[in-house]
Amino acid sequence: YSRMRDDNDTIGGAMHGMKFDRCDGLTKRELFAAIALQGILAATDLNDSGHSEDHADWAVRCADALLDELSKDQP
Repeated sequence: YSRMRDDNDTIGGAMHGMKFDRCDGLTKRELFAAIALQGILAATDLNDSGHSEDHADWAVRCADALLDELSKDQP
């Protein structure tokens, strides 16, 4: 997806037909962070978790890492 190079570009046409096609207004970074956070929380015992800020930070770092990888030139 060459459209995915700009993390300020909103989700829409690039994801048409996928479950994310109703995320109008979210940037790719926000969507990727939300998906990462969903996975982090699903794998976390929320009864022992008092570190919401840590989880959110981790999710954003995952989103940034994914965007960095996607922006690299493909061989």
